Amino acid sequence: MTGKTDDSTRSIAKRGTIAATALALGTGVTAGTATAQDDEEIVLFGDDYLAGVNFDVVSELEGQTVSNVLQSATDGASQTTFETPDDWDGYIIQYDSGEDAAILGLLFTEDADLSAGDSGSMSEEASFRNSALSLVETDLD
Repeated sequence: MTGKTDDSTRSIAKRGTIAATALALGTGVTAGTATAQDDEEIVLFGDDYLAGVNFDVVSELEGQTVSNVLQSATDGASQTTFETPDDWDGYIIQYDSGEDAAILGLLFTEDADLSAGDSGSMSEEASFRNSALSLVETDLD
């Protein structure tokens, strides 16, 4: 196999570690009844982008955890990828996929006001915020 496969495997393992760390250390669960609003920009890792699939917000990440995840995931380039990383909120989401195993993802937003228990879906229109880091930018539906 080529080095590309090894790099891809490391990238997936790194993201899995980041998500697990965020889930274990930095979640602050709060109850909420608001639902996602239209035209609110969100950013996700490419593997976490499932257009049109409903998701539930499991938990909000604490501010320092969001900063740590963004720094780690962007290899320290969070300032160039996110102009003001401290203004971003992070959430753990679970897709309503109908599968036995839960599909979890990380969602970041500067605009949307989400809380644990909220639900939504993502637009089918998306673009890369940073293609080298596989960061996808889209809107909530």
